[in-house]
Amino acid sequence: MGKEFQSIKLFAATIIIGVILFGGIVVYLEKAGHVPLAASLDPVIGYAGIIVAAAFIALSFLFYKRRSEAAGNAVKTEKLNLYRSAVVLQYALLDAPAIFNVIAYLLSGNIQSLIIAGCCVAVMLAQFPSEEKYNRFGG
Repeated sequence: MGKEFQSIKLFAATIIIGVILFGGIVVYLEKAGHVPLAASLDPVIGYAGIIVAAAFIALSFLFYKRRSEAAGNAVKTEKLNLYRSAVVLQYALLDAPAIFNVIAYLLSGNIQSLIIAGCCVAVMLAQFPSEEKYNRFGG
């Protein structure tokens, strides 16, 4: 299971690192005085960020669970492919609200948006692929 599983972990790590790097650049821009770009969007984009994050986090767990149920009686290769697709889908659904909220912070300067992006990253870290999670997948 070595190389196949390592690619799943690498994918997850690059998504997390990408969000953190983008967030770091935006925080640097804020410290340099370039944020907010559109402060008038603050209340609207802040609420949108909360709604998007809540909806996408819920969807990420729902789709992961559905893939896990589908893997119940799968052979090893099929189970690995289902696990890989579940991780990719889950991370895509967690990456979207994280990036949205970093952009919301860039536009509005509202720290709440950056905190929500951090929460999305925390969920990604908590869901990071492991052999233990793979063994429980479909069971």
